[in-house]
Amino acid sequence: MNIEQLIKDNEKKLFARAFILMRKNKDDAYDLLQMSLEKIFKSSSSLEDPSKFLPWSYTIMRNTYIDYYRSQKNSPNQLSIDDIENFDEDSDKYHADEISSLKNDINPEVSYVIREKLQFTLNLISQMKPIHRDMLNMHMNGSKYEEIAEELDIKVGTVMSTLSRLREKIAAEWDQHIKKDLS
Repeated sequence: MNIEQLIKDNEKKLFARAFILMRKNKDDAYDLLQMSLEKIFKSSSSLEDPSKFLPWSYTIMRNTYIDYYRSQKNSPNQLSIDDIENFDEDSDKYHADEISSLKNDINPEVSYVIREKLQFTLNLISQMKPIHRDMLNMHMNGSKYEEIAEELDIKVGTVMSTLSRLREKIAAEWDQHIKKDLS
């Protein structure tokens, strides 16, 4: 199977990946996809097994994203509380229930703490390495460890240990943030 056919067969998956990496910014996703496709075409001779096209192309796209990210003066777009308040439940099937319950929370104090923790967590995640953000995003969207490992072309054990460390880091940073606020 030639590279053009592989790209055509996986076009939607490639765009979806770019869309996630670019924080759901359609224009930036198209730019990332275009840059990635150029590299995929140039590197097509290095693809040894066509059945591994998606993990191979995702790696190229992730590396292209990292190059893009490093070239930018500002960090990628961060989600804000406004994004959550203006959230359209139909646009994200994975988090609609959580966001909806957050928006409808009766107790304002609880709502404030949840919103603060969510904003704090989103800011922490936005400062992580792209591969770590990818892992967390895929995990939060219901991907299994094996799926994450395959897509990112890393070992399952690495995914499991990295996600565990990332969760511990987020919890520790939150605890430190709370202690700082209380003192």
